[in-house]
Amino acid sequence: MRKSCFQKGLLRNLEERDVKRMGALFEIALGDIEQASKLVPLTPTKSRGWTTIYKLHYDALHELADAFLCFDRVRSENHQCLFAALCEMHPEFEFTWEFFEKVRSTRNGMQYDGKPVDYFG
Repeated sequence: MRKSCFQKGLLRNLEERDVKRMGALFEIALGDIEQASKLVPLTPTKSRGWTTIYKLHYDALHELADAFLCFDRVRSENHQCLFAALCEMHPEFEFTWEFFEKVRSTRNGMQYDGKPVDYFG
C-alpha cells in the first residue's frame, strides 16, 4: 500500500527532517491526551461525550504517527497512507494495520456518517 501511496502522491519524501514541526505535533498530541484524560472521569457511561473523547485520542494518535514519520522524512496527505507507511517502514514495532484501520474507520464513521461511539472503557 505504501508504494501506491507514493505513486499517487499521497506520501512524499522530504529533503530534511522538520524538527520544529515534529515538536509542535508532539505538543498538540499531548494537549489532546491531557484534555481527553480530564473528560474521562467527568463523562457518564451513557453520554454522547465519548465521541469527543474518542476523537481527541484519535487525533493524538494521528499527530504522533505524523511526527514519527517526520524522522523518516516522510509526509502523508491522508490518514490511511500515514498509518500504512508507519506499519510498513517500522515492522520492528509490530504495529498492526488492522488496529489503525479500525480506529480510522471508526473516526471516519463519526466524522462523515454521524455514527457516535459509546463508552469504551
